[in-house]
Amino acid sequence: MKLGAIPRLIVALLLLLVFSIPHSAAVAQPTLVVLGGDADQVSISGNEVRHKAANFLFPEQIGDMPLRKVTIYGSADASVDYTLRGGGNGDAWITFYVYPAQHALAEEVATIQSDLIGAWSATRLPSATALPPSAADGRSGWFKGQYEGKSATTGYIVVQRGHGFLMARYTIPDVAGQEGIERTIRALNAAPWNWTPAPRSSA
Repeated sequence: MKLGAIPRLIVALLLLLVFSIPHSAAVAQPTLVVLGGDADQVSISGNEVRHKAANFLFPEQIGDMPLRKVTIYGSADASVDYTLRGGGNGDAWITFYVYPAQHALAEEVATIQSDLIGAWSATRLPSATALPPSAADGRSGWFKGQYEGKSATTGYIVVQRGHGFLMARYTIPDVAGQEGIERTIRALNAAPWNWTPAPRSSA
């Protein structure tokens, strides 16, 4: 059974807050976490991860953020985490989700924003950058909030591609400063927003 929006966002946040990477660590094969469904939802080749149901390839790196972790929430519902040094080291991170579109984009945006504001006690900020050109048909938001006493800039980009959503949830702890914001923007601009979903099965 798939997790709802609130559990999905909170689980990802908790995992990344404790996710630390030694500064000298080489990029290893991503860690796999299965919270629902089974590990067969994705295929991992080297440091690339393919979401099988959606035919979406998560690249091994976006900008200068390597792919570090894969989380499976249920059937056709998975995310990956990108970070240079890990949230536990006070560094910025991005979590990308691919999941079925069960309602319209506007409704999904309202849910994302409500969950984010609730979980982070967040307030809206002016956007730090325009949407990436390949995500110009999507929606985004930047926020300032706190979680477990940690202050951060956080936000999202979400696009609908066919019968699926592709969402990026990014967080930049205050200690990461402007460098963390700029790293995040570079990575978001490098992400593969021009995704063509696999056709729905007729079975």
